[in-house]
Amino acid sequence: GRHRIFELLWNGREPQHPKGHPAFSPVRFLTHFIGREKEIGDVMDAVRTDRLVTLWGMGGIGKTRLAYSVAERIAQAFDDGVFFVPLAQTDDKKEDVLSEIIAQLKISTSGFTDEETALKTALQNRSILLTLDNFEGVLSAAPLIGRLLQACSGVRCLITSQKALDNI
Repeated sequence: GRHRIFELLWNGREPQHPKGHPAFSPVRFLTHFIGREKEIGDVMDAVRTDRLVTLWGMGGIGKTRLAYSVAERIAQAFDDGVFFVPLAQTDDKKEDVLSEIIAQLKISTSGFTDEETALKTALQNRSILLTLDNFEGVLSAAPLIGRLLQACSGVRCLITSQKALDNI
């Protein structure tokens, strides 16, 4: 089973995280999303049952806001948090996508042979939702997401894209 471990702190002390285990924090949303209750419920159900869910369609239809709202409402189901990774400004290279995910999750890569190994090791026993926004610009990284999902059974991905994902 799973066990949660808590550290008791007193004034002047900072939490100390075990080496190789990053400090996870949930996404903070600034505004509320009004409407689309049926769609939100449908996507939440999909995220609960499937490890990879893609919201895809033309630009400007609200994929990002829908993903935000779903992530906000389903966050309590993930012990180690929900993370939003914006990919709109990321180059279509596996290394750049890896770097962006690692930066958003605040994962240390020191001591690992490569960033992918560091990411898989850090997420291996975690229960998280990765929301990857604007994936259409980094489609060549789709196999990376597939490998991540294979290696980390507690990771789920909610992806927004203007193009369907065929290579995961």
